[in-house]
Amino acid sequence: MLASTDTAGISAAVRDGRPFIIRAEYVGANSKNVSGRSSKFWIIEREYKGAEIQIRYGRIGSYGTVAKRGIRFYDALDRLAKKEAEGYRLVSRCAELPPVAKPAPVVKDRAAAILAWASTLPFPFDTIRDLTPEGVATDANGAVVCTLPPAEAVRILGSL
Repeated sequence: MLASTDTAGISAAVRDGRPFIIRAEYVGANSKNVSGRSSKFWIIEREYKGAEIQIRYGRIGSYGTVAKRGIRFYDALDRLAKKEAEGYRLVSRCAELPPVAKPAPVVKDRAAAILAWASTLPFPFDTIRDLTPEGVATDANGAVVCTLPPAEAVRILGSL
């Protein structure tokens, strides 16, 4: 049961409004469905800083359905205890940790890196001199050469 485990990180996240998740799963026999087997989850979570606490449940492998949004944490824990009595097992709990200071990244000459990358491309893409994370690629005059999907632009910029 959750109460018998170390929940200091979860309690602090609940108190501070930070994201957290507590996940229980049930895998086993179930006479209520056609296959006779179940594979489902039940979650108490706060998805992002400042969001309401919610309960989400569903088939393992799916996003699931949000059942209660804005529930009090201790009410959700009472429901979790009932789920554990039905055969659910607590499989994970995780709280977002406070940010840890990271060393400053090595700053590359961004313009030189983009120029070196673009020079390997065919015309007109070899004229690219700047690329934004939003995917806008421009030439030396600031004219748009092309637009990339943002995910691709971020991938390219991360590799330079």
